[in-house]
Amino acid sequence: MKKTLFLIMAVLTVVFLATPAFSSTDDIVKQLLPDSDLKARSLILADADIEQVNKIVGELVAVKGVYIIYPSKTGAVILDEEQGKHGMIEMAILIDAATKKIKDIIIISMKERRGRGIVKPIFLKQYIGKSLLDPIALGSDIKAISGATVSSRAVTITVKRALVLYDIFLSKHLK
Repeated sequence: MKKTLFLIMAVLTVVFLATPAFSSTDDIVKQLLPDSDLKARSLILADADIEQVNKIVGELVAVKGVYIIYPSKTGAVILDEEQGKHGMIEMAILIDAATKKIKDIIIISMKERRGRGIVKPIFLKQYIGKSLLDPIALGSDIKAISGATVSSRAVTITVKRALVLYDIFLSKHLK
């Protein structure tokens, strides 16, 4: 009985510690982009832009028409989500303004059971430094979390999409 209770407590502790906890979107943005004025901008995509995103991402995924972006002089945080196996995986992705490369990623929330490994730095660092010019393919240059291929794929799609959205956002809204 004591061993069972101990195991349950240990599992719950691991699950709790593996789940990121932030009190607000502002906290996430400030962590990723300290020079942000915390003024969110809506990126509204026309149908042609949605087609372009799908073409470049190379996946048949649902693309929303509105995205929230926190721009600054040094980069931007893009908030996005993608379907995992057990629900949506919400992410904040920081892209560097000078290089247009991924600088950091935070998994905000998820309901994945076996996909908890996607929050670990060892997985997320595979995307750091990637740009639209780089291959970002699960199974070749991005190693999936064993037993969590759907979750790993969701992160990969979201990273690709964030890079495309950043490029569209810069070309249409910051010039």
